[in-house]
Amino acid sequence: MVNGSSDEEKEDDTYCLARLEWPSPLYMEKPCPMYTGLPKTFDYNARISLNVDLPIGVENVSVVIMDFGFTTHGVHMDQCLAGLVSELSDDKTKLTVTGPPSVTIYSPGPAFVFVLADGVPSFGLKTLIGTGAQPPLDEDALANTRRFEEDTAVLDPRAADTVCGNWNGCGTAQAEHQPTTSPPWVQP
Repeated sequence: MVNGSSDEEKEDDTYCLARLEWPSPLYMEKPCPMYTGLPKTFDYNARISLNVDLPIGVENVSVVIMDFGFTTHGVHMDQCLAGLVSELSDDKTKLTVTGPPSVTIYSPGPAFVFVLADGVPSFGLKTLIGTGAQPPLDEDALANTRRFEEDTAVLDPRAADTVCGNWNGCGTAQAEHQPTTSPPWVQP
C-alpha cells in the first residue's frame, strides 16, 4: 500500500490523506520465469549461463540488473536499472548473459538480477557486479588527507584526541585536559 498527500503548502482539502493506492501490476496474476546458476560475482563483459524455466508461449526474454538505492529523509537516491545483453538457447532452457560493458553503465557493487519473460519479472537474486576487489589506492590523496588531519589537530586542540580515536584524554599532549568519558568537545 502506498499513501500520501499533496506537498503543496496551500491545500484546501479537509482530509489528511489525499491518495491511497494498492499497487497491482497486470503481471501479478501471470506465471513468472525462474532461474538458477547466478554466480556471487559478475564481472564487466563476463559471460555467464543461467538455467531458466520459462512459462509456456514466452516470446521475449531479457535480463536486467537493478540497484534499489536508498532512502533518507523521504528522498530516494541512487536507484539504477540496466539492461544486459542476453541470448536464449534453442531449447529455451539456458540463457547466456553478458555483464555490463563498463562502470559508466553500472557502478561496481551489489545488484539484483531479474529475468523478464514478456515483461513479467522473475524473483531477483543478489550478485556483486565487478570482481569484488577494492578499488586502487591513491597514495597522493591519502597523504593529502593525513596532512589535513595533522593541520586540523594543530589548529583545534580538541581534534588531537579524535584523530587517533582517543576520546578519554589519556596520552594527549595537553596537560590541562582532564580525562572524561565523552569526547572532549562535549560539555558536561
